[in-house]
Amino acid sequence: VTFRTRYDATMALRFIPYTSDLAEFKVSVAPDPADVEYIDMKQHDLHAKAWAIFGWFLIFLMLVFFLPTVGFIGAFANVHNLAPYDTTGTISSLIVKHPKQVRIWNGFACQMGLNLVLSFLPTTLVLITTLCFQHKARSWFQRDLQKFYFFFLLVFQLLVVSMANTLASSVLDTVEDPLSLIGRLAAGMSQSSTFFLTVFASQWTVISMENMRFVQFIKYRLGTRTQAPEEAKAAAEPEDQDYYGMGARSARYTVLFITGLCFVSLSPLICVVAFMTFALMRLVVGYQVVFAETHKPDLGGDFWVMSLKQVQYGVLIYILCMVGMLAERGGSLLPAALAGVSLIYQLNSIRVFAGRFHWASVTHSELVKLTQKEKKGELTLKRRRALRNTYVQPELKFLEEDTKED
Repeated sequence: VTFRTRYDATMALRFIPYTSDLAEFKVSVAPDPADVEYIDMKQHDLHAKAWAIFGWFLIFLMLVFFLPTVGFIGAFANVHNLAPYDTTGTISSLIVKHPKQVRIWNGFACQMGLNLVLSFLPTTLVLITTLCFQHKARSWFQRDLQKFYFFFLLVFQLLVVSMANTLASSVLDTVEDPLSLIGRLAAGMSQSSTFFLTVFASQWTVISMENMRFVQFIKYRLGTRTQAPEEAKAAAEPEDQDYYGMGARSARYTVLFITGLCFVSLSPLICVVAFMTFALMRLVVGYQVVFAETHKPDLGGDFWVMSLKQVQYGVLIYILCMVGMLAERGGSLLPAALAGVSLIYQLNSIRVFAGRFHWASVTHSELVKLTQKEKKGELTLKRRRALRNTYVQPELKFLEEDTKED
């Protein structure tokens, strides 16, 4: 249903349920006409639930597969960890003769291997979400991608890498004593602070390559050989939404922000490097999204709010890390206990943020004020322009045009 005024659309959404049968009317904000996933609307609810269970099972298998893989890369990309397994003494002599080169290798080899493995994550997650989870709009797949991708990046890029050298023993000790995980996490993060400096530095190269948009340029140049320039340009867009979509970008940038937050006390220099990284992102990605890339449907703030919630969970990791550090290095457990009290405040802040603020739509008082100003001509609101002007399925629209021509 298309409404002419904001007031009618908002009130129609708030007056549910319309009847005593909750299944008779299902009302929600409609997605952009060009973003509707018509195939998922034909799926039965029972089939959708079965596919969703299968999707969660596949995500669990991904977690089981990536956990040892990332741990192996994080441990054995470090030359010092390979020395005990070298019976010829070649690696040991290499460490002694070329210490600078070894440090450079340790800094970038793990990051390159980690980026290579984690680059398969978004595409795999998109395949699982599109196959197993039912959504009425493609943008909702990006929302699921942001949620799952954030979890995997936080676990594999921050937590597992921090404990990569002792991952197997950490898992076994955690089963026997769950509280020992906090101490191991704090010890691992203190030893890997230099590595995460290189993580931020490597992002400068990634952002620069992203700014070149060389994939779209190559597609365009190849397309102009057989198509008109306008058609070649349309065929070259958009960029890979698995990696450069709104959900994937939000997850990566949120994890980077949390990484800088978690190491701010262990390595204050990371503040400078992180600030430079995000300043470059704001300049390059901010320009690309507005002026270079094609306009895409959005969910009106879902990605931003989810990022804020994820940052709050990241603060919990920072608090646990500081508690472990104070317990390990303090003269008594009193400093760690005092720092641990902040967990109560943070958990309450997460609860308040999730349940107190209304952001999905305007409040009733604001709606009335806006409506009165519009009627008086004091305010002219700019409507978001849809990418298509009809909700008719594209195949049916083409059929109507063919019928009219006949």
